[in-house]
Formats: sequence, C-alpha cells, structure tokens
Amino acid sequence: LVSLILLLSPGCKKKHHDRYYNEEKGFSIKLPSTWEKKKNHMGTVIIAISYPETQLDPFRENISVVVEDIPEDTGVDTYFKNYVFDGFKKVAKEVTHHKKGVQTIDGRDARWDIVSHKFGPIRIKLLQYSLVNDGKGYLITFASEDKKMKLYKGIFDEIAQSFNFE
Repeated sequence: LVSLILLLSPGCKKKHHDRYYNEEKGFSIKLPSTWEKKKNHMGTVIIAISYPETQLDPFRENISVVVEDIPEDTGVDTYFKNYVFDGFKKVAKEVTHHKKGVQTIDGRDARWDIVSHKFGPIRIKLLQYSLVNDGKGYLITFASEDKKMKLYKGIFDEIAQSFNFE
C-alpha cells in the first residue's frame, strides 16, 4: 500500500533508465545510449561523445550540458551574450555567429544559436540552446564538424526537446 501511495503521489516523477538525471543541478536529458559519457569533464556537468565513424575520423560529435549560477534577473539573451558567447570568443579561434532563434523547451523559452569556430585544421559547428531557471544558466551544446551538422541536426533537436527541469 505504501508503494502504491508513493507511485500515485503528485510530484513524483518516474525515472527512466535512458535519461541522465542530475538532481543537484536540477535537470534531466536523454542522451544517445551508444555514446561514451563523462561526468564533470572540462567544465561540463555531462558530455556524451560519439565513437569514431572511421579510424581517420578527425572529430567526435558530442553533446554537453553546462550549468552555472547567474544573477536571478538574468534573461536568456543576456545569459547567452555575457556568459556564453563573449567567453567563447576569448578561448576559440575564428568564431562566427550564424543564426539565432527561440524555441520552447520544457515549457520555457530557450534561445538557440548556431556558431562555428576553428579546431585545429577543421571547422566545428555548434548548435547551442541557452535556458535560465531559478538563478542558473543552462547551456546545451551540440558539436559536429561543420560539414556534418546537417546529418546530426535532427538528432540534436530531438535531444534538446528531451531536456527537462527536475
């Protein structure tokens, strides 16, 4: 009877094994089950990295989530400009901002941006979703070789839509 009550209690969410949950940072996201996953890697909360397509594959596509504390009154555009893009331009080479837009993720407006930069001899394209919630900035970044972004964009969009605040 106790377990039935717990299952039917409002606010109790059933956890799915195919999702990554981070209660401390307040989110979950569905990541490709076949990709390598690393927690707390190079400033990310979680990163999922594809396996090389061939032995000569110069870049492994990846999905990362970064969460940072920001002032409570920070909007999503300010978060992207001041915390994401300006910082990125300081560490990346030949940064180009291509497009931006707004999309709803988990009932909130998320800003999406397409940015590219040089990574050694290749050009990397990023599809980034910026969200703000309760004094935290959330950045979901999808990275691929510039020429492969069209192949992965549908998968990346689907993964972004799986993001939930917990």
